[in-house]
Amino acid sequence: MDWNNTELDDGTVAIAIVRVPAKVPVTDPMYRGAVFINPGGPGASGTQEAVREGRQMQALVDATADETTLGAHKYFDIIGFDPRGVRHTSPRLICFPDYHARRIWEVQSEAEGTVATSDVGTSVKKARWSAVSKSCLDRAETDPRAKIIHHLNTTPVVRDLLEMVEKHAEWREKAAISWLNSPVGRMATMRQHTDHPSSRQSILAHTSNRGQEETLSFWGQSYGTFIGAMFAAMYPNRVGSLILDSVKLPAEGLAGTRGSSIIHADEIVKRFFDLCYAAGPEHCDFHSTSGPAAMQNEFDKLLEYLEISPLSVPATETTGSEIITWSDVTSALRSALYDPMKSFPNLARLIASVSRSNGTYFAEHKQRTKTPYTISPECAKDCPFSPSCMLPRSWEDEVNPGVSCSDADHNGLDTVENFDAYLRHLESQSKYIARPWAELNMKCAGWTARAKWRFTGPFTANTSNPILILNNLLDPVTPVENAIEISKSYPGSVVLKQHGIGHITVDTRSACTERYIRQYFQTGQLPPANTTCEVDEKPFGVHV
Repeated sequence: MDWNNTELDDGTVAIAIVRVPAKVPVTDPMYRGAVFINPGGPGASGTQEAVREGRQMQALVDATADETTLGAHKYFDIIGFDPRGVRHTSPRLICFPDYHARRIWEVQSEAEGTVATSDVGTSVKKARWSAVSKSCLDRAETDPRAKIIHHLNTTPVVRDLLEMVEKHAEWREKAAISWLNSPVGRMATMRQHTDHPSSRQSILAHTSNRGQEETLSFWGQSYGTFIGAMFAAMYPNRVGSLILDSVKLPAEGLAGTRGSSIIHADEIVKRFFDLCYAAGPEHCDFHSTSGPAAMQNEFDKLLEYLEISPLSVPATETTGSEIITWSDVTSALRSALYDPMKSFPNLARLIASVSRSNGTYFAEHKQRTKTPYTISPECAKDCPFSPSCMLPRSWEDEVNPGVSCSDADHNGLDTVENFDAYLRHLESQSKYIARPWAELNMKCAGWTARAKWRFTGPFTANTSNPILILNNLLDPVTPVENAIEISKSYPGSVVLKQHGIGHITVDTRSACTERYIRQYFQTGQLPPANTTCEVDEKPFGVHV
């Protein structure tokens, strides 16, 4: 658990991983090891990402053509892992006695709405998150498993990642030797000349464990870029192929403020109405012949109305009585900005129904997340706060602050005055998502657990191989300016801009971006400086 004090009886951490096997065996000269992935958060599950998206990511890094020259193409494993405290990695950080208690807390928090500018609204949210923080700290005093609270932050995760690289190298070597010593392996290699790529000698050479010369190939998205940037700073000579996709600045992670993250959010909202208008009523439910500016004005008036007078929704055969609030709509909006390709059509349907004073569809949308729960016999046997008392979700409310608040300095936002000043600063960047974004930092209220090992920089290094940095030109929470800034800290790195909207570049199809990603993993060659790739698709099916 503690890399700097391995003799202490603080227990160990079992990192959950999922490996998507390469399309060729480890003994094939085209096998080039593993690409580790992290989808962000903090708190998102890498194992879940590998199951859902592993094959697609593998297709982007692998060679595309059939092999014609032995050893000329490269094929990779994809390995997703759950960082400390997350999902299947144990011990998990659990600060609720069971899933039922967690859902009650979540429903109460949702009913309170997003943090408001009033002192009362801010104080309520502060008290709510302080209660969670105190619960986590109390568990750490009584439950040995909860000591993970002091070892959740990014620094030990980076060290875990280095360990995984070395363990994978050990496995690779053992797997190759096992095959070579098998009857099939002996038969396949016995007549090969020693300098042939498929000879026993060549296979041993390219699969041998190089120990501390093993390098990391990594694709980090969003918060995963913080992991990647920290790895490059801590172990610059162990960097292989490293992609930072949608960059979180280390300085903001350490400060715990996310101070300039949402500067492009409102422009993406504007694009929503532009695209909706261009798509027409057959593809966008909120379409109006009045034009995109009028549509946005209508939406703004709807938000103003809902903040004063929420929409009442009577019960149906499938949903209970509900209300649709300003917080509900802005929460749906904020989520949609992350992945416009998938989310904009449904967002249009949601706000269109509410604008017509029919909240049934939105109520169904809200209640779809309300998972029924019955305490299992395993939970009753294992006692409260046990993993068996939780559902194996990829996201838990306490993991995100457990990581981000442990990474950060005290951000000073635990007073109403300081928080309101911070909120006003964010509102100068975005009128639509400033409040929900500010609430992310409210999660550190009352969080006094400190990390045992915390790397604070410098976040700059001459890496053994150059880094490829990706960013959409319009990203709601990690602006392209972050990518440009971090590139200055890693000489030789290149920023590839994508002329897209949303968070995470590869969520929008771009043959240009995909070509440069594949080129990077296949040859190590970076795109030319100042390259911008166009996208091949737009939300609502709008013609590119």
